[in-house]
Amino acid sequence: MDDPTQASIPLIGDNPEAKFFSTLEKFRFDDGSAFDFRGDSDHSANGRSGRLANSNERSLKGFEATEELGRRFGPIGQYKLDWIFVRPEHLDNSRDHSAFSCYHGRTLSAVNHAIPDRISDHNPITVDLPLASPRQTGSATAAAR
Repeated sequence: MDDPTQASIPLIGDNPEAKFFSTLEKFRFDDGSAFDFRGDSDHSANGRSGRLANSNERSLKGFEATEELGRRFGPIGQYKLDWIFVRPEHLDNSRDHSAFSCYHGRTLSAVNHAIPDRISDHNPITVDLPLASPRQTGSATAAAR
């Protein structure tokens, strides 16, 4: 419930969603590219690291909830149901940042709760997607001088 990307431990902590995330992380498109599962603290919204932290906001334990039941009791009644999966322009390794690399994934629960009855039962989520790689932006800046 807290982190569906974590592996299942039979008889102790079954996680039926783990296989979905593992399969999606291993999936390759025809051109060899893959979804961005990186999660380094420098590119996450709140400095937390872990799988998918760059595209989906991590919390102290797992991910920030995107769906809330009408009534909740502490953390019970909150779930991470909405996800952002990004396919960058090119991704060779975990440190390669290119166009459409995802950064600063956020869950905007404060926006959703700005009015008394909530805007929706799902909190909106956002991610920053640069349109050019850092190398291309640096070259353009140098050429403009």
